[in-house]
Amino acid sequence: MTAEGFALAFDIRTSPDPFWSASGAMLFLFPIMGILLFVFAPKLPNLISPRSMLARRVIAGFVVLFSVPLALIVTVSRYNDRSDWTAQLASGEADFVEGCLDWFHPMPRDGHESEIVAVDGRVFRYSDFNLTTPFNNTRSHGGPIESTSAVRIWHDGNAILRLEVRRQACPSAADPGADGPPSGYGTIY
Repeated sequence: MTAEGFALAFDIRTSPDPFWSASGAMLFLFPIMGILLFVFAPKLPNLISPRSMLARRVIAGFVVLFSVPLALIVTVSRYNDRSDWTAQLASGEADFVEGCLDWFHPMPRDGHESEIVAVDGRVFRYSDFNLTTPFNNTRSHGGPIESTSAVRIWHDGNAILRLEVRRQACPSAADPGADGPPSGYGTIY
């Protein structure tokens, strides 16, 4: 428990990046397959003609040529984002909002919509189906925020970097529907 009965629900500094559990591994699958195809092309049987080895090497070369830079760009970008967000929290530069929820729209269990949380003029949207580094654990999948929660959120735009929750601390927040709070309500990220 943290101050005033809030429980820490998420902190980017201590939470693993969900991207690397499945999608990250898939990101490196094509470079590895391209390299293996290029190296082992002579050992594979020539199913069509003697030229098929050359075709395999050309295809493997294109796969490596495009997939390796893509994998490196995504990896460096995710690492830089996470490093920046961690530094913002450590230095106290992350934006902060606290209070009872003004609006709460839970994501349906099957997805197709984002969960929407609005507090003190700020609107946050997130989904379990987006493999983001910041907080994305919706109520329908065991997330900590419910309509009667009080929250403390450290954020960078829509990216929730740290979340503390006190459950059943407030009156139930209204559900604005999938479109979110009415226009004119605060900052929507």
